[in-house]
Amino acid sequence: MQKRGFLLSVRTKLQGHLMWLVFCSMAVPTLALGVLVVVLLRYPFDLFAGGTPEETRARVLLALCVLSPVVFIGLLSWAFFLTNRIVGPVERMIRELDERLRGTASGPIILRPNDLLLPLAEKINLVIADWERSKKDRGV
Repeated sequence: MQKRGFLLSVRTKLQGHLMWLVFCSMAVPTLALGVLVVVLLRYPFDLFAGGTPEETRARVLLALCVLSPVVFIGLLSWAFFLTNRIVGPVERMIRELDERLRGTASGPIILRPNDLLLPLAEKINLVIADWERSKKDRGV
């Protein structure tokens, strides 16, 4: 039985990408709200310097209205990009395996070099090669 290792360690490139996505999904909005809190903490100093409460509230609302969609769209775009690099190869491998089971295709499954599931596809290609070799040996 293989030892699992430390629970909080990142063991694969795919896990590292997903952890980075989760981390940024938490950290970026927290930092954005932190900036707004700093702006709000300046609020009494603005009043002391002669600023009006309405000006300060307007500045905070403007920052919130601009920053929130930018952060949301940025994180959502990054999530789509990363999940596409995971889901795309899975769908491709399923389609390619179905073609091999039907007998309409043969040979290895080809993925893009930067796909995150390339190591899995390489192992599946080894299984396909053994399967095709055994079919030839049996004369099927």
